[in-house]
Amino acid sequence: GSGAVVPVMSADDSVQAEEGGEANGGDADPLAPAAAKRTLFIFSQTNPVRIWCAKVSSHPKFDTAVLVLIVISSLLLALDNPLMDPESDLKKFLVYTDYVMTTLFTMEMLLKIVTVGLVAGKGAYLRDNWNVLDFVVVLISIISIFAGNVKGLKSLRTLRALRALRPLRVVKRFPGLRIVVNAMFAAIPDVMNVSAVCLLFFLIFSIFAVNFFKGQLRSCSGDVYDYVIAQNASLTNFMTEPKAWKDMGTDEQSWFLAGSPVTDLFDSCTTNTSACCPSVWPDALGAEPTSQEVCTCWGGDWERVVPQSFDNVLVGLLTLVEISTTEGWVDVMLAAVASTGVDMEPVRDNNLWWAVFFIFFMMVGSYLVMNLFVGVVVDNFNSVRKQAEGHESLLTEAQQAWVKTQQTAAKFKPKKKLYPPASKFGQWCFKIVLTKDFEWAIMSCIIVNTCVMAATYFGMPEDYEAALNYMNYVFAAVFTVEAIMKIAAMKRNYFSDNWNMFDFFIVLGTGMGYILMWATGSGAGGIATIVRSFRVGRILRLIQGAKGLNRLFNTLILTLPGLSNISALLCLLLFIFTVMSMQLFAKIQYQGDLDEHANFRSFPRALLVLFRCATGEDWNGLMHDLAKQADGCEEDPEYDTAWNDPDFDSDKNPPYCGFI
Repeated sequence: GSGAVVPVMSADDSVQAEEGGEANGGDADPLAPAAAKRTLFIFSQTNPVRIWCAKVSSHPKFDTAVLVLIVISSLLLALDNPLMDPESDLKKFLVYTDYVMTTLFTMEMLLKIVTVGLVAGKGAYLRDNWNVLDFVVVLISIISIFAGNVKGLKSLRTLRALRALRPLRVVKRFPGLRIVVNAMFAAIPDVMNVSAVCLLFFLIFSIFAVNFFKGQLRSCSGDVYDYVIAQNASLTNFMTEPKAWKDMGTDEQSWFLAGSPVTDLFDSCTTNTSACCPSVWPDALGAEPTSQEVCTCWGGDWERVVPQSFDNVLVGLLTLVEISTTEGWVDVMLAAVASTGVDMEPVRDNNLWWAVFFIFFMMVGSYLVMNLFVGVVVDNFNSVRKQAEGHESLLTEAQQAWVKTQQTAAKFKPKKKLYPPASKFGQWCFKIVLTKDFEWAIMSCIIVNTCVMAATYFGMPEDYEAALNYMNYVFAAVFTVEAIMKIAAMKRNYFSDNWNMFDFFIVLGTGMGYILMWATGSGAGGIATIVRSFRVGRILRLIQGAKGLNRLFNTLILTLPGLSNISALLCLLLFIFTVMSMQLFAKIQYQGDLDEHANFRSFPRALLVLFRCATGEDWNGLMHDLAKQADGCEEDPEYDTAWNDPDFDSDKNPPYCGFI
């Protein structure tokens, strides 16, 4: 009616209301009182459009539908590839579905804006940080669609890579992820303080390094150097310690005149009173040239020894941040140790004292300062836990309840009372399997069996191998008899214990392996070997008998809920960066560490490369190779059918310039 009040709520209120409604069997009203009298200066509290938008956006199934759309859209992003033929059916399908998804997400955003308002009001749409993220992602999608169809906006096509942020929208719809992200945001103030301290330390080292290494860490390179200069000790010595023209001998002067044995660049030169390369040579005959001038005169290339440098404070700061990850710091140190001056050829081990500088920086910048971040984050999480009155800060309420249940069960260790079975065999087994001696005997067999499995090696004699096989047969029989006796003694109660279930699985797998091996001979040897390999898992039963190991194992089990939340967030971020990197780097030519094994031309390959980089393995080498600008490359080439040809040579046909 005309007196109706629009139900309005923020994103967090919506989630809480939905959870509360489900807890009460779905009878609770998920709608909250209105916050703004008018939204967008148009829609009043009694406006039927606003009332309808509020009912739709507050419906319990609304967020579920949006979540399904986000998942589908994310999977489609993983399929999209810049190397795909734009006229293919799959590419057209992805383009049209992108239009549909962008339209649906825009409609979702408009529904919420009409309901709660854009900015004005306490519960307005953009006053919630998660809604701001949604707004930015939708806006990027809209801009990228229009930019792709307008020639004048071609430079904005790179915004399509930011569509990879779309999966971030699932964070607010999963309580576990939301808790971890909120804990990370809570640590930002302290992390910023530590960042300021780190920046100060790094800035000091950068200023010091720039004063001594600017313009250095370079040497002569190229074909002339590799095949001519480096093969002649006299040429190499002259480049290292150049002489003025008047101080050169006749042989040395001939290197820079017509008929030079180094290069044919001087064949048209007629002078013999000065070097035939005046553009890169000192004007005065008594002035000594630099190594760079000699190298360039002979047709060589004067390039960096390492991709890093200390030419200015900013570049030096980036270099120090890079080597503080322990990647490439040895190469930079050796280049600095070999440096002899600006535009001068480096000499190996020229000044070993510079190694002390870099070792000291690694101790301070890597082992001390960088690890402060870890300490700050851990301390912040502990503070959040204390504020939560002892509850786990990275767990949802359901996960906290599960952890408390497990802790209570581990503390009291409730055990079901077992009674002997009616059969005589079962009673005899009951008396044996429940004794400590029987348990210790089985533990001893497990240890010996593990040692036997570890005794195999390549090239062992046939008799030795046969003996090991017979011993494995004996242990397999022992553990099979153990399982039979326990089943006979405990009946159904045997399968109520997790360790017994684990044993039964190992015994069953071992038996199946031997049956396959004996029944098919060597034909299924590989399968049987894999199945039998599970036997090594039996050593985990030692955890049950050792109190210290059992306590550590139980602690590990209790961390699984929190670990699952953090792992889910890491997987989400890895997925986002994989999609983004594929959009940005798929067309870049192979060079250096960027090759057929490590590239971003497909989603699986990009995922493996980023996982490798996440471990810190050669991430900086890949970064520098992605930034290289190859000769003759194109900024944004149009699709070429040769890209999908298996015989396509990216080195001979560089399709795309490096990404800066």
